[in-house]
Amino acid sequence: MKRNETFVKKSVGEKTLLIPTGSSVKHMHGLITLNATGSLIWEMLASDISKEEIVLRLKEIYGDKQKNLVQDVSTFIDQLLQMHLVHDV
Repeated sequence: MKRNETFVKKSVGEKTLLIPTGSSVKHMHGLITLNATGSLIWEMLASDISKEEIVLRLKEIYGDKQKNLVQDVSTFIDQLLQMHLVHDV
């Protein structure tokens, strides 16, 4: 899975935004706000990566602090897929 490169990540103050560009503007009518973990995942999606690998990398960062990490990552990736922000490679 890999991110759609027609979305640009910008930091504005403490917020991280995904801004549609090019052909994505037709499908998205607004901006997407990411939290810190969402921003990390977005960076990971710069190259082809599986949900499982994302979870492993986040566990290295957060340890066992996030009890629902697998479910949370799966839900987030599913939302990105529905909005065409990522695609299977």
